[in-house]
Amino acid sequence: MGKQSDSIVAKRFLKMEMLRRGISTEKLQSLHNKNNLNIQ
Repeated sequence: MGKQSDSIVAKRFLKMEMLRRGISTEKLQSLHNKNNLNIQ
């Protein structure tokens, strides 16, 4: 029982981490694109 709930929590944490990283990378990408537009 405890192990099962731990894995569920771990998966949830992983999903949150992935979402957070995805958002941060999207922001970085958009900033990068803006910088490229400014240079050109």
